[in-house]
Amino acid sequence: MFHKILHTFVTRFLVSLLNFFIVIITAHYLGASVRGSIAMLMLSVTIINIVNNIIGGSALVYLVPRNNLFRLLVPSYVWAVFSSVSISLLFYFLKIVELQYLSDLMIISFLSSVGAIQINVLLGKEKVKQNNWISLLQTFLLLASLMVIVFVAGENSFSSYLFSLYIGYGMTFIISSLLVIKYIEVAPMGNISDLMKQFLRFGFQIQLAYILQLMNYRFSYYLLDKLFGKSEVGIYSIGISVAEAVWLISRSIAMVQYAKVSNTREKEISRKLSLSLVKLSFIGTLLLLFPVILFPKDGFAFIFGPAFRNIDEIVLWLSPGIIALAISTVFTHYFSGNGMNKINTFASGIGFVFTMIFCIVLIPRFGIKGAACSASISYVSSLIYLYVMFACETHFKPGDYLPNRDDYNRIRYEVRNLLKLK
Repeated sequence: MFHKILHTFVTRFLVSLLNFFIVIITAHYLGASVRGSIAMLMLSVTIINIVNNIIGGSALVYLVPRNNLFRLLVPSYVWAVFSSVSISLLFYFLKIVELQYLSDLMIISFLSSVGAIQINVLLGKEKVKQNNWISLLQTFLLLASLMVIVFVAGENSFSSYLFSLYIGYGMTFIISSLLVIKYIEVAPMGNISDLMKQFLRFGFQIQLAYILQLMNYRFSYYLLDKLFGKSEVGIYSIGISVAEAVWLISRSIAMVQYAKVSNTREKEISRKLSLSLVKLSFIGTLLLLFPVILFPKDGFAFIFGPAFRNIDEIVLWLSPGIIALAISTVFTHYFSGNGMNKINTFASGIGFVFTMIFCIVLIPRFGIKGAACSASISYVSSLIYLYVMFACETHFKPGDYLPNRDDYNRIRYEVRNLLKLK
């Protein structure tokens, strides 16, 4: 398993590095305003994906080992079409997306949704490496096409990024389809009601938690856009991008953990595994966070442009939340892997309440700093609840969360196995 975590970490590091270059190009050459438009577009795509994932989302990781794949994919694909079209139209009527980009949003959301469905199938089959390579290829193609459009064709507009999305998501759609098709065995669709109940029970709970969590992440975007304009959204989105790079370790750990816990019948194994991963996530995130906090203002200005000089202040205010979310991610994937999604939903709900209150209070007065502070308060509040529920479920004591010799021996054992594989 350590081999899979390391492979996932290395892959995600490369993905983050490529994304970093994408952020630099969009910030430096397209400007803060276009960067804000990109952030709002991707937020719309993300929301559509969350609605799509009610049927075809991460619940598939749990359901794939327990059901015929064909019976899972048919309703997932149908729902992907419905959610991509209907939610895009809703955004148009709410004036969140302009008419000229409506069809683009529908197509990109559909490609992204179906790609996510098929990636979740691979995770359900514990094909972690295939999932990693697809993510890496998608980001590489997005970056490569963006560089050609900006530096060769000389096109510095929002459409430049839009065209790159088509290439990245389109290839993910094609490759993931080729990898998944070999697992499909056609089966009758009769008595699908029980299957749909499982989808709705697991999928709705998971996605409700994601929707609330997304609002924790991005509600501030809407408020900043309304009060200060897209340039402020663009600047804040760069700060968030830097923070998400720091979450690299925790997200790598959690993805492998979720696939493992979903396929493990022994709860005690899942509990001990998750406890060790909490410690690993905390230490790893802390080691990545310190250099980012100490990075000079002039460095950020040189990389992203003068408008982004104060990114370090955003990261500093986000830092308590970055640590909190890194730990929370392991807790939430433990509960998801064991089908205990109500806990995650409630935790996200608690965070959302704090987000709403503090964003409304702090953003009008402090702007971007208020948004970052609100995010930290939200993540810490969710972590407190998840810690209590994990403690009640596992009966671990506070002292158990401190690194010990067993953790050291486990890591040494995994490293030795990793070296043998090489």
